Amino acid sequence: MSELAPKTYEFSKLVNPDTFMREVQKSGISTCLMGVSTHGTYSFITFKKELSAEDYQILCNLVQQHNAALLPDEMPAEVSVLEVPKYAIPLIDRTYIERSLLIETDADSVGPFLVSFTFKYPIVLLGGDLYLDPDMKGDSVKCIVHFAPDDVVGYVSAPADTGSNYVEVNADAIQNKYIWKSYELTAVNPDNGQHTALGECIKIVGNKVYLDSPIPNSIGAGFYIKCVAVPIPILHVTSTVGSIRIGDGTTRGAFMPEGSVLELQYTNNNKKAKKVGFMMEYYV
Repeated sequence: MSELAPKTYEFSKLVNPDTFMREVQKSGISTCLMGVSTHGTYSFITFKKELSAEDYQILCNLVQQHNAALLPDEMPAEVSVLEVPKYAIPLIDRTYIERSLLIETDADSVGPFLVSFTFKYPIVLLGGDLYLDPDMKGDSVKCIVHFAPDDVVGYVSAPADTGSNYVEVNADAIQNKYIWKSYELTAVNPDNGQHTALGECIKIVGNKVYLDSPIPNSIGAGFYIKCVAVPIPILHVTSTVGSIRIGDGTTRGAFMPEGSVLELQYTNNNKKAKKVGFMMEYYV
């Protein structure tokens, strides 16, 4: 069996898929949990790869100690629960994919150096691994996701004055989750193309998008709203041993619509030529 092949463990005891997933995620198990399901009187627990002997013993203890009293009185014949954003369920069937990206840097140049990949279908972005080598110490990485076309996700629905801490946008941009907490927004004047950086979304109330800093200048109704998701705002490489795991143990992720572009920006601070591998994980 390949070390990275998913591994399912079967137990002759029913668990509550919803609460048991949280118990696993809070435990000392280091391998990513992919799903929990039940059938009849059996439970099936799937991980990204086969567990170590130590982690398997932790899993056995969790199953043994799991509180069956939390189960409903009547269990359905088959249950499968996995934490994904509710708005993604109609589009995503949780097929697990890994994809490798390679960043190449030039000697004597800081960059940033870019590599991107376009998704031709909707996904839920989970995380990934950055593989390290000694030449990477001191470098940094940023990951952003562009929404097609041209990052435009909606428009300003009401004027906003200089100093305001929120902007009102059209309902579709909110309902389709093109704007969400931590995403970075820009307003564009359709008449002259002038861009106004609005900063980071910190919360959404109705159609109002609240920002982490005041709006620097007034923007009018009808201005375009550009938005990028920022799964990794900045990652500084301070060690060169092994790999950096991003999103370890998570079964949640960020929904990305069809046509989205994932972009890695690598800053080559030590100015050495190198090839950097990044493995990303997502559901389709």
